[in-house]
Amino acid sequence: MTGGPVAAKDASGFRFRATRLIGRGVAWSRDHRSLIWIVAIGLLVRYALAIYSAEGDTVTFAAAAASMAYGQQPYTYLVNYPPGWVFLLGLLGRTYSALFSAGTIVYVPSGLLTLSTPQPPWFEPTYFLSVGFNLLLKSVLFVFDLLTGVLAYVMIKERTHSQRMATYGLVFWFLNPFVISVSAIHGTYDSIPAFLVLLAYYFALKNDHLFSGISLGLGTVMKVFPIVLFPVFLFLFWDFTRPAWRAFLRALGMFSAGVGFVLALLFWPPGMLSQWFTAFFVSGNRGNQAFGGFNQWALLSLPGTNPVLDFLTKNATEVIVGSVVVLAFSFLLIARRTASSPPRSGSESTVYWDGTFLLAVCLVYLIVPVFQSQYILWVLPWVVLVLMVHGRFERWTAMAYSVISIAATLFYLESVESPVGLFQPLAFNTGLLSFGTLQSSLYYWSTFSTGLQPLFEIPVAAMLVVVAWIGFRLSGPTRRLA
Repeated sequence: MTGGPVAAKDASGFRFRATRLIGRGVAWSRDHRSLIWIVAIGLLVRYALAIYSAEGDTVTFAAAAASMAYGQQPYTYLVNYPPGWVFLLGLLGRTYSALFSAGTIVYVPSGLLTLSTPQPPWFEPTYFLSVGFNLLLKSVLFVFDLLTGVLAYVMIKERTHSQRMATYGLVFWFLNPFVISVSAIHGTYDSIPAFLVLLAYYFALKNDHLFSGISLGLGTVMKVFPIVLFPVFLFLFWDFTRPAWRAFLRALGMFSAGVGFVLALLFWPPGMLSQWFTAFFVSGNRGNQAFGGFNQWALLSLPGTNPVLDFLTKNATEVIVGSVVVLAFSFLLIARRTASSPPRSGSESTVYWDGTFLLAVCLVYLIVPVFQSQYILWVLPWVVLVLMVHGRFERWTAMAYSVISIAATLFYLESVESPVGLFQPLAFNTGLLSFGTLQSSLYYWSTFSTGLQPLFEIPVAAMLVVVAWIGFRLSGPTRRLA
């Protein structure tokens, strides 16, 4: 008998808390209606483009996922990505195969998903991923697109105390046509390391060095480039106005522990590191990668540069090692510049480090011979952050953002495969496009598009130089608050 009133009281309390929670949700949605529309439109556009679009990398990801769904080892199928992304592909493959079957991921017998067996012809109808797995894979990418936008929103709002500017930042990232085309059409995952590097920077500014290191480590096991920024984080930890070795070593220790923990966790399985190195050097550096993208190496796409391009591609390893040395020397110059003109207040420090990291990320892109154009995604979050927060170079930053976004999108759509080739699944999964038409269109377009590429590459490369200059000015003696 005594349980009745108590149970009724508990039920009443639960209903009150639930009602209050729902009321808060309704109030939040009313106050943030524009954010809901931005996210809804961004996701709707992405899924509309994702259903029947894919590119070569997406097929590679699907084949690796199918290989692990069949029970094979992570690097049985030749994929030259770090283990973090490979393990995630394995998780997606096993999840999808548990719901359906491993054979529905990619239409190729399991025996062909090996390192030693030659892959079937590229346009063989049996070799393509299913629509369902295509959407599952890209949904993960869309989540990180959104997370990057949300983090940019939070950082901008904290700096400017303006919801309007923060909302613009979300729009400029999440509705950017290049960002959409990379994840929704191409299906590459550069938004994941881009988000994790930005998150590492956010934690570092909050003096949460352990989680900053964990974030950078997670970014590194997805793609290698985040670890290149490790020394720039060390500049941030050092107080140049009041040098304190104990505080610096404590920050360095926590940060290094976070990075080391993640790297050890992912590379610890026996043979994993050697398997990745084998896959990287066999598949990733074959000497036939095209130097280009949107950095200064895009000049090699101009007429008459074939002899130089042939020399570089045949000596790719030496060129990459040399460029990394130049990059390290550039970071030393940043350190010297930092020591000569350290930030002297909290607000000035924010301007300073935003500029420093923008410059550092641009230097990675401008110096290292980047093979793939989608890597420009690494730079865009920093451009959006500087554009929304710092008004000193607003016109130049806005111009650079606009040119990069438009020209990169046009380059991407015309050169990755072709406007028709991007929609390969239409030929494999529907009757809307014949297989013969797909092949012939790719053949004719490849000749035509070669002449168009410099029209998009060169303006983007020039704007990257402008963005690097903006980062240099914001982080130097002449900086001033917006």
